[in-house]
This record gives sequence, C-alpha cells and structure tokens, in this order.
Amino acid sequence: MVPEWLKPKTGKEAIVYPAIPSRLLKTHYQEFLEFIRKHKRAPIKTFDAGDLEDFEFGPVGRHDTIYHFTCGLQDLAWETWVGGASEGTLIEAFRRLKNDPEKRLRVFPHLDPKWEEEFEYWKGQLGDPFAELRKSFKTLLVFVGPRTGGKTYLANSLEENPLLKLVKVKNVTTRQPRQDKWDQHCYHFVGRDEFELGKQNCAFLEYDQYPKDVHDGEWYGSSLEEIKSVLRNSHGTMALTPDGVRALYQCRYEINLVIILLRASPEVLVKNAKRRNILDPEKQKEIIRDAKRFVLPADIPHLVYEPTGDERDKKRILKLVEPLLK
Repeated sequence: MVPEWLKPKTGKEAIVYPAIPSRLLKTHYQEFLEFIRKHKRAPIKTFDAGDLEDFEFGPVGRHDTIYHFTCGLQDLAWETWVGGASEGTLIEAFRRLKNDPEKRLRVFPHLDPKWEEEFEYWKGQLGDPFAELRKSFKTLLVFVGPRTGGKTYLANSLEENPLLKLVKVKNVTTRQPRQDKWDQHCYHFVGRDEFELGKQNCAFLEYDQYPKDVHDGEWYGSSLEEIKSVLRNSHGTMALTPDGVRALYQCRYEINLVIILLRASPEVLVKNAKRRNILDPEKQKEIIRDAKRFVLPADIPHLVYEPTGDERDKKRILKLVEPLLK
C-alpha cells in the first residue's frame, strides 16, 4: 500500500507560516520562501503583510507586532517552519506548540548563518521551545552500517525485547520484496512512478539509488512524517546510510536521536555474507570495500558498536541501548 505521506499536500495542509527573524529580511527572506515552495507548500508572506516601519519599528511596536500580529497570522497556517533564531521566532514556536495539539512545527537551522549564537542567547532568555517539541516524541534509534554489517539482526533482536517497546520505522523502496519474513516489516514497496511522485513532492527526508553505478538501480527513501508517526507512541528503530544520517541530523531539534555506527570487521562481514548465501569471493571483497565508506563526521554525535556476528551481540547491544531508551 502506498503511504499517505507520498501524496502531495493540498488545500489548507499546504499553508506554511515562515518564522524568520527580521535581521534576515534582506538576505534570506526570499530564499526561505523559495525553500518552502520547493517543498510544494504555500508560504504566508509575513513581511509583505505590513512594513517594518509601520509595525515592529512604528506605532504598533515590537511587542504587539510579535504577540498580536505575526502570531495571529501563524494561526492561519497548517504548519510553522522556523528558518532562523530570534526572540520573535522562538515566541512564535512556543505559540504554535501551545495552540496546536498536533504540534506541526519544523526547524531548519542550516538556513540561518548565525543560528548557533542567536539560538543559545534567546534560549537563555525565553527557554527552548524545541525541547518542548521533542517531549512529544520518544527516541529514534538509527543504525548506520554496510551491507552484511548486522543492522537487521541487531534491530530485530531489540524489537523482539518486549521491555524496550521498539517499533520499526519503514523505509520505502522500489525493489521487489524478498522471501523473508522481515522484509515486509521493514519496507513499504512502491512502483517507480509512485516513488518519483514522492520525489517531486519532496515527501522524502532523503533518498538514494542502489547500486549507484547501474542505470536502473532500485530506489530507497525515508520520511520524517513516517518517523514522527512512530515516535508519537513508541521508540523507533531504522537503518540509514551515512548520507541519510546527515539529512536526519538536520531534524535533531524536532526528534530525539540516538545514532549507532556499526564498525564490523572484514571477518564479520564475510561471516554474515555467507549466512545470506553470498559465497562468491569477489562479491565478499566488494562488500568489504563498500564498508569503508560507512563513516560519519565527528560533528554528528554517535556511538560506535563493533558486532561479533554471533549470539553475543544480542546482550551487548541491549546493554548499550537500554539506558538510552528510558
């Protein structure tokens, strides 16, 4: 069945309130509007609704402009997207969380070149609305590792533990289902046309094609909407490539993340390959070569786990993650 989030947003669900500081008006306002349009949404043009000289810097004044004018505009939108850190945008974020039971709030820190310093300052003054947002969600456990690195085995062993209450976050793929009981559990299977529609609608947090050097390689993608739907009720687990983790890390203000990089030895990679009936020595060498690209930048916080490829992994991975999912 095609996931609902692959379909385009229409009607009131397409309306976005762009929360952006006035300091970015001349440099980033139009860029932010185009960013929203690229995602097939309709932005409310907040700075076109009234001149700064009349409102924030004029007779209305900053306080009433923020609390009674821009926050009123925000209530007309289905979602609020925060594209910069300031007193006004944090107030708008708090307002969205207070008034919207669904807490439809997105955060894009990479759009503001001064995000870190401005956010730290105003968080100290007003509090952190995004910490409030994350309280709505449980934790996502992300495994990053190469083929035959043990991602599926480790994730499944944790899911089978009733005390953890972990739920698999499904990715989407165009490949055919395997004769494997876990395959339907891990993926939504869609046609290429449906996947392409999702790409055009910016429905994916990230997507990639595998193998990369084959024209008709299969597509794989993941969705923030799918992740949040799981995390509203339970902890979640999923597997991603390093590129997928980089994209997901942009959402760290919205969801609780634990990233685990699997660093499997060549011996473990080959052992697991044989379990999958990959017996060709050249194919095994290819798996070992591919594993070298599964690294993460130091600025993305993550844990490293070295799998053994045997039953010991069940207890070792449980000992690692159990304290993180309280």
